[in-house]
Amino acid sequence: GPMQKPFTKDDLHLADAMAAHVSAGIESAQLIRKQRELFYATINMLAQSVEMRDTYTGGHTARVTEYSVLLGQQLDVSPEDLHIIKIGTPLHDIGKIGIDDDILRKTSKLTPEEFEVMKTHTTKGAKILEQVGDLVQVIPIVRSHHERWDGDGYPDGLAGEDIPRLARIVAVAD
Repeated sequence: GPMQKPFTKDDLHLADAMAAHVSAGIESAQLIRKQRELFYATINMLAQSVEMRDTYTGGHTARVTEYSVLLGQQLDVSPEDLHIIKIGTPLHDIGKIGIDDDILRKTSKLTPEEFEVMKTHTTKGAKILEQVGDLVQVIPIVRSHHERWDGDGYPDGLAGEDIPRLARIVAVAD
C-alpha cells in the first residue's frame, strides 16, 4: 500500500500539547478528590468536637452516617444526594454546640422546658449552616431529622412526603 507520511513537526507539537492536557486533567481530578476527602474529614472533625460535649454519643455520628449512606445506596439515591448525605449526616446534631451543658449532659429525664430547649438544636444547626453557601443543601437534613412520618416530630411538625427525603433517611438511621 501507499507509504504512511512521516510525522511532521506540527504533528509532534499537537501530540505533545494533547499529552500535557490529559496529564493536567488527571492531576486536576486527583486534586479535586483530595479536596473532597479533606472536606469530609473536616466535617467529621467538626462533628466529633460536638460529640465530645455530649457524653451519651460515643461514635453515634459515625454510625448514623454509615447507616445513612448504606440506606441511601439501597434506595438508589443519586451520587449528588449521596454526597449530601456524607456531609449532612455528620453535621445533623451540630446545633447541639448551642445547647447548655446542664441540659446536654443531663442523665435523668429532661423536663418539658428542657426538652423544648433541646429541640432547638435542629434550628440552631440550620442557622449555623446558612452561613456557608455550599452547605445550604444539607440544611434539610440538619433541620428536619427529628420530623416524624405522623407529623408529631419537630421543629416544623412536617408529615409524610413533606419531610425532605434525605432527612427521612437520616431520621431512620438516627
